[in-house]
Amino acid sequence: MVKSNFNNADELFELLLTDRTVNQKKKHLAFVILENNKIPWTWYTEKMAQYLYWNMQGGVTGAGSGHCLFYYKDIDIALIELKDKGFTHAMVCSIGMLISGFGNQVEVKTPVQNFYEFSESSEFMRAHIIAHPNKPATIHTQHFEIDLTQWNGQSVIKLGEDYSRSDENIHDDYTPLWIKTPNHPKIYNFTNEQRSEKWFLYPHRDYEKHELIFYNYLNNKPCAPIIGYNSSRLFINQCERKRKRYYFENNEPLPTHINKKYDVIIAPTAGIMPEALYDMYGHDKTKVIIFDYDQTFLDVKKKIIDCGFVGNDLRSYMKVLSNSYDRDEYVFLAGRTPNQFHAFDKNSELTEDNNAQRILDNLSNADYQMQLCNMLEDDFYWIDEIVKGKSVLCYISNIFKYYIVWMYYDTTTIKKQYELLNDKLSLSNSYDLIGRSWH
Repeated sequence: MVKSNFNNADELFELLLTDRTVNQKKKHLAFVILENNKIPWTWYTEKMAQYLYWNMQGGVTGAGSGHCLFYYKDIDIALIELKDKGFTHAMVCSIGMLISGFGNQVEVKTPVQNFYEFSESSEFMRAHIIAHPNKPATIHTQHFEIDLTQWNGQSVIKLGEDYSRSDENIHDDYTPLWIKTPNHPKIYNFTNEQRSEKWFLYPHRDYEKHELIFYNYLNNKPCAPIIGYNSSRLFINQCERKRKRYYFENNEPLPTHINKKYDVIIAPTAGIMPEALYDMYGHDKTKVIIFDYDQTFLDVKKKIIDCGFVGNDLRSYMKVLSNSYDRDEYVFLAGRTPNQFHAFDKNSELTEDNNAQRILDNLSNADYQMQLCNMLEDDFYWIDEIVKGKSVLCYISNIFKYYIVWMYYDTTTIKKQYELLNDKLSLSNSYDLIGRSWH
């Protein structure tokens, strides 16, 4: 088995769950990661726990922040404590649950989005119900959602033999659409639509075999053939949904809260971020470093600057690129999702064609350079001489909280790289590191 970077789950979650900022609009909702005592504590369990943390940390996709997130070993204790703390609803997932943020949030909703909607309904609970004929009914702890205000303290896992249930099933003969007992209001099963963007890995099945397969996959080593429905296949399927995406527009609010000028501005290629930061926070002698992990994206950004592409011209260029590159590898035109609408509206004044053209032209005449840099692997030596004696603004967007980062890199690496970047920036006279922290 592959050794974990942590001695146990407690150590991992102590690191991940300390000093978290709470979103006040969602402070009544509890998100619980539940121990899976069927599997050993090794790298594979760490990876499952780490990615589940990312999925549940905040927002409908996992890319946000601010959820009240907890790690528990006992579900009964969890529910009692959460109810006592005043939480109204809880979403509980065991380690081994894989939930996705890829839904378009309209026809295909994400699991967290579904939970938000559940919390605004009158339902008591939704879960994976197991009710074999002539046997006591139970709830599988892989994932369930509960209205704690309706919970009377009775076990929601062991439902007993005295129950009524629907005649229809989700599948087979033991997964009723709903179940009701004398001790519980009606509990609903997750629908097929709600199941479409979540999977339980059942990681206890051939654990060591699939740990090695997935470990080798992430490290670009030969993998054993993967046959059937199993944990490594499901994990790899999630990884292979990844494509390199060029962000030609900004789907997060541009930072407009700073009141100073900088000698050096470091920013990603995305949208008009370098242009806007230089326009708002640069001076005549400011040096602008535009970085990206992919040389193709640096070349694209350089072309946009050189040609002055904004508005319809920019979209036309993205269409050309979409037709020129393998769409299984690169994305240049992606649709907007509802959770991004606020950012687009907030940025509209800065991105309006005339203003976008002005700030793009300003950047084209500035002292700027393109820098190939993967923030999760770079040594940042190139920063040393650039920042010495300077004031620096470094904008990192959500790079350290991007889903593929938390899929491909371990927590220890993510934390180390974020701290290394801070160390390098501290060689300056002063600096501001803007964007999402590593956790």
